[in-house]
Amino acid sequence: QSVAQDKALRKIFSGWMTDYSTYGDTSRGQIQAMDYVVKNAEMFSQILPFWYSITSASKIKDKYITQNSIDKAIPTSTLQSLGIKALPTITDSTKEGELSKILGNDADRATLVKTITDLVITNKFDGIDLNFEGFAYVDKIATWPTIKTRWVKFVSDLSVALHSKNKLLSVTTPYLLDPATGKKGYYHYAWPEISSYIDRLNIMFYDYHKYDTAPGPIGPISWFEPSLIYALKHVAPYKIYIGTPNYGYNWVTKVTGICPTNTPNSEKKTSNAAIIHQSRAKAILDKPGAVATYNEKFGETNVLYTAEFNGVNTAGAPTSCKVNHSAWFVDARGYFARAKLVEKYQLGGISEWEIGYGDNFAIEEVKKVAIAMGQDKVVGEVAASSNNLIYGESATFNGK
Repeated sequence: QSVAQDKALRKIFSGWMTDYSTYGDTSRGQIQAMDYVVKNAEMFSQILPFWYSITSASKIKDKYITQNSIDKAIPTSTLQSLGIKALPTITDSTKEGELSKILGNDADRATLVKTITDLVITNKFDGIDLNFEGFAYVDKIATWPTIKTRWVKFVSDLSVALHSKNKLLSVTTPYLLDPATGKKGYYHYAWPEISSYIDRLNIMFYDYHKYDTAPGPIGPISWFEPSLIYALKHVAPYKIYIGTPNYGYNWVTKVTGICPTNTPNSEKKTSNAAIIHQSRAKAILDKPGAVATYNEKFGETNVLYTAEFNGVNTAGAPTSCKVNHSAWFVDARGYFARAKLVEKYQLGGISEWEIGYGDNFAIEEVKKVAIAMGQDKVVGEVAASSNNLIYGESATFNGK
């Protein structure tokens, strides 16, 4: 007797999808995120549509209202028909300190819990994702201890309300570090205190370097792995998703000479770095003389190149300049490295910002790990000393 069974790959891919990119106009070069999801449906466990924002305890608005605003029931039903959970993200559009006050008032907090729960039930979502970044980047540090207490109470209340309806609660936060280290971390998001209430924890492991900083990696593994290890001390591994960027930035590092008047503004030393998306990074890699180096420690690729511009100055005289560039982004190798962390720590998966801007090479690299994690071959071989027995007789079985 021989038995072999192969499980399907493990669905370790996830991510955010915006309203404007869900069904983009491909004739104008726009992204169609849903097309990407449908083609790779076997990889996705969930999608976090970036659709909503809180304006008060009783009101949640569409985050993006455009002439192309979509009927959200369509992508929601499509996702669910593919076995993918739809957990729309809610951000915070209130003023500094306002959301904290709402969460700190029993009546207002109850109203907000009901408002969110009603949104989920009415739209037949599988749950909701909270992305309240204002606590980290707007509210003053002195208010964090107060926020922490209110936040934990709110997450607890919302969890009870959603779970009673068989809905999921996902939370997206910046990185935290173990307070014992004394290092900076957005501790008021309180992973230890909320871990039993939440079903998903998406950690935003990106923007270590940004468009307005010096050049450097966007979400280096060496930076975020200590935070991941801290999360694992308090949150069940299967709930944790590594927030992973499919974008990077292209910085101007040096300008030599006097640039002509027709030189693009993006080539000025004073300009912010230009964004690079994984799906369009080839344009950078193909620059004349470009040298790309993959950094194993960071799990990111650095591209160095020099652009030359010839023309005339404001006086009409001939002039030229050379502009040095340094670009960083997470390519397919970086995605594989992060997927290997999912395997190493047995995490829920990767959450990509932003779905639709990644390339096929990257998701194929993640798929290799997904297959390795999901495939479980069980092979048994058993041999008996006799095929037929009379009651009371014995036989010997040898197997492995």
